[in-house]
Amino acid sequence: YMGTAMFEVGRFDAAADAYRAALRISPTYLAARVGLSHSLRIEGQLDEAIRQARRVLDQVPGDGDALFALGLALASNNDRVGAVRALEAFLQTHPELEVTLEARAMLEKLGAMVGSENNHGFFIEAQAAEMLQKLAETLVGIGNFSVIPGAPERHIFRRQVQLLTLQ
Repeated sequence: YMGTAMFEVGRFDAAADAYRAALRISPTYLAARVGLSHSLRIEGQLDEAIRQARRVLDQVPGDGDALFALGLALASNNDRVGAVRALEAFLQTHPELEVTLEARAMLEKLGAMVGSENNHGFFIEAQAAEMLQKLAETLVGIGNFSVIPGAPERHIFRRQVQLLTLQ
């Protein structure tokens, strides 16, 4: 927990130290290894960040958290193809909305949405739109938001969030 606490307050070097300490006690603690990967990436230790994420995937192939960490580390290391593969695989794990949107934004930044050779862009777009629709329905349902009258039914991703207005 110390690693997560340090990470949350921006003490990435201390977070990495805490994650390493946790891994010395329990080498199979995968969440600590994923946290270490994120901390190392932010600290600029990209090769080691990639190695840590891959170690998790060696133990648990298809682990969503490790795929996300790997994708971000590969993107930071300018490995566009590897980053796109890892992030698209991550989205196949059906992660929570917030992280899905972050992964999708990274894929857009990497250019995966435009002319993607593997045509996963359409799947990601549809998945993100579906998740935003569910979020909109939930927010309207709890009474904090309402749909803007006259808003178009089809719209680009970034404008979809603008369909809601705080009451």
